[in-house]
Amino acid sequence: MSALTEALRERTLRSLPLTLYVHYPFCRRKCPYCDFFSVVKPADAALDTRYAQRLAMEFKALTPFLGGRHFEAVFIGGGTPSLITPDALALLLDAVEPYLRSDTEITLEMNPGSVNREGISALLSLGINRVSLGCQSFNDRLLKVLGRIHDREAIFRAVDALAGRVRLNLDIMHSLPGQSLEEAIADLQTALDLEPEHLSWYELTLEEGTPFYDHPPAALPDEELQVRVDEAGFSLLDRRGYRHYEVSAFTRDRVCTHNVNYWRFGDYVGLGAGAHGKLSTEQGLLRSAYADDVTAFLKGEGPAVRLIPREDVPGLAFEYFLNRLRLYEPLSFAELAGYTGLSPEEPYLKEKLKALQAEGLLTLNAQGLALTARGQRLLNDVLITFLPEE
Repeated sequence: MSALTEALRERTLRSLPLTLYVHYPFCRRKCPYCDFFSVVKPADAALDTRYAQRLAMEFKALTPFLGGRHFEAVFIGGGTPSLITPDALALLLDAVEPYLRSDTEITLEMNPGSVNREGISALLSLGINRVSLGCQSFNDRLLKVLGRIHDREAIFRAVDALAGRVRLNLDIMHSLPGQSLEEAIADLQTALDLEPEHLSWYELTLEEGTPFYDHPPAALPDEELQVRVDEAGFSLLDRRGYRHYEVSAFTRDRVCTHNVNYWRFGDYVGLGAGAHGKLSTEQGLLRSAYADDVTAFLKGEGPAVRLIPREDVPGLAFEYFLNRLRLYEPLSFAELAGYTGLSPEEPYLKEKLKALQAEGLLTLNAQGLALTARGQRLLNDVLITFLPEE
């Protein structure tokens, strides 16, 4: 029995929305800016099957503790999940199928350089109904700088193969090394011309532990240029009918169910090497994390667990607001209580919220709170306010 199933044995899960995150850690090549756990996929024809079998075994061990809930969404991320063989993916989805609803959103992250039309059809035939396509840029020069394995034509081929068959998200980055304002907006314009339902548009950040962090590329844009790109891009997205509902997410219609559940502080099961999960119990918040180690996962090493007790108000409040304030929508106190059990009258919370209101970073009323435009721009400052003291 893993530490997670042991921890859940004596705890009753709350009836919060539930999603599933599956991490597929293999790539053809590691991108120099990526800080997600991933490794170059070895030449082992049976690896995908072994990995999917272990995923299914881990999942089945957790099913007694799901409280009868079904998944609102399944998100298969990575890594490069579109490298998985259809037979291996079928093994996983067959195990999960009894916990799906007819309208469960099933997302697969896809790299345009890892698929062809036949491969896309094979993956979609398994029930994938949403694809997040990692374009990053439509500029071949910048794609090479980012270490991507595809070119712009591969993006167009993938979009053509996916058109009308799935809900589509395009993942686009800006503020790239040597990228001008005009090039950034041209990338965004090209993405919009493909008419995706959903768009992720965000700036390149240098994450600790990545090659770009250790050896920053030349000609990174300054803060003034980044602000100009944001302003021009947000205006273009608004004119094209895309609603800015999260820091880096835009939609014409439906939001990403898995990500919104994550940001709202719903529950999610995390499976796979490097995957994290969060389950709410009567005792508090149970976090799980598998080691960044494929070999350990295949050998059956379960996730480490950490409980944040309900009595730890600073810790619970920070975890909650770190996620929830990314959403550009008001937050009701009823929602706060439902997801965390916390009350705005709790002295610790009341003091922090009043201070942020006084600084013009959020508004308060009897029903709830909302970030101001200034608070959205200075989100990190808002979150630091809730950072627990050592």
